[in-house]
Amino acid sequence: MSIQQTRQGFIFQDYVAIEVFLRRYLERTLREYYVDYLYDSKKEYSHDIRYVVQEGGDSLQHCIEVKTGDSFNEAREKIGKALKEIYEYLMQDKSATYSLYISKDFEKKIATCWEALRNLKLSPLVKISSDQKQKMDYLKKLPHMSKVVITEDNMKDFISRLEIENPSLDLEYSTSHMEGIEAVIAGLIHKVGTSILSVRLDIANNQLALPHQLTQEMVYITSVHAGTNINILPLYREAMAAYFSIANEEVTHKPAQIKTNQKEFEKALMEYEGLEEVTNQISISQATDIGVLEP
Repeated sequence: MSIQQTRQGFIFQDYVAIEVFLRRYLERTLREYYVDYLYDSKKEYSHDIRYVVQEGGDSLQHCIEVKTGDSFNEAREKIGKALKEIYEYLMQDKSATYSLYISKDFEKKIATCWEALRNLKLSPLVKISSDQKQKMDYLKKLPHMSKVVITEDNMKDFISRLEIENPSLDLEYSTSHMEGIEAVIAGLIHKVGTSILSVRLDIANNQLALPHQLTQEMVYITSVHAGTNINILPLYREAMAAYFSIANEEVTHKPAQIKTNQKEFEKALMEYEGLEEVTNQISISQATDIGVLEP
C-alpha cells in the first residue's frame, strides 16, 4: 500500500505541516519542504515532515513525526514503532535532528512514555542517575524498541537530538476544532502578507480574501504531494502569491492588475527567501503538465 493510499484522515498532520511551514518560512532560512518523505522504500519508512534550512553556509535537515488519536493499546504500539524508526534514522544520519509532535488526546494515552521523555529532556544526561536509567529502560522495553540493542551512549545521543512538542494548533484534536486550528494558521498567513508583502486583506468586500481560501489550497497541495518526495516550498510560495494578489484590497476593483501583482508577489517572496532566480523548482502549472496535480 502506498503512502498516499494510507493518508485518508490525515488532516491533523496536514495542518501541522502547514503551521510548521509558515513558522519556518517567516524565519527566512527554509530551503526545502516535504510531506511523507520516503527514505526507505523497502521498509516503506517515511518522515511525516522533512525540511532543510540554511544556516550560515550549512544546509541542515530536520524531520518531524506527528501522532494523534488511537486507543490506549494502539497508542503504545504506535509510539514504540515511531521511536524505533526515529532512533534508527538518527543513528544512521548523525547530522539530522528530529521532533515528535503529538496531540493532547494522544499524550494522555502515552502519559508514562511522554513523561519519561520529558524528564530525560529536562535533565542533563552526563552521569546517568538511577531515575534516568529507569526511564531509559522503560523506553527500551516499549513495543518495537525492545527489538533494538541500544547502548547507554546511543540512548543519550538519541534523547539529545529528539525534540518533543505539542503542536500549538489544538488542545484535543477533532473535526469540531478545525475553526480553532485555522485561526492559528490564519494569523501566520496574515503575518506573511503584512510583514513580507505589506498587503492589507480586503476581507470585508472580498470573500476570496479569507485566509481559509489559502489554507485549503495549501491542504490540497500537501495531500496531493504527500509521498512524492517533491519539494513543495515552490508550490506553497506560488499559492501564497496567488492568494495575496487576489486578497489585496488595492486590487479588489482592478482584476486586470491581479496577474501582475501575483508575479510581483512571487518575486518578492523569492527575494525574502534569499533566492535570485528559480532553478530546478516545480511550479503549480508545471506540476499539472507532468501529471503531479490533477488538471
